[in-house]
Amino acid sequence: MMLVRYSLVFLVLFLIQTLLPGFYFGNYSYKPDLFLIFLTYIAVHHDRLAGTLTGFIIGLIMDFTTQAALLGIYAFVKSISGYTLGTFHQYRTIWTLPIKLAFLFLCYLLHFSIFYYVILNGTNATLALGAQLVFFHSFLTLVLVLVSDRFFFDFYLRQN
Repeated sequence: MMLVRYSLVFLVLFLIQTLLPGFYFGNYSYKPDLFLIFLTYIAVHHDRLAGTLTGFIIGLIMDFTTQAALLGIYAFVKSISGYTLGTFHQYRTIWTLPIKLAFLFLCYLLHFSIFYYVILNGTNATLALGAQLVFFHSFLTLVLVLVSDRFFFDFYLRQN
């Protein structure tokens, strides 16, 4: 039953992600990564293995639908993110809210640093632009997690 529910949530997020307009940051388009938020939910509620496998599957689907030129980048990055976010599951009852938020932000920084390093490699983008994109994307993802925690999902941010 849980697998069916997660599959339905994934399909709804897939539709929203594809229909959501992009925002431009310089010459680069930004779309909120709803799948990373969903991966955060899975990893927080289960463990590292579930986060890693879910990240790999989500990443593989994203690779085949959006990044044919760089096949494997999403699977790689989402797997690493699923593993690191799965650590949250082990310490969610011990950590205080500031530590939880800092950990999530650092996980998102790692995720987008790897992603933008590969995407921007070989382009004329400067290091400062790459850092801005990584920080901007990480911060907005954390804000979306906080909004989702308040209205849709429970990320265990309010519980100690």
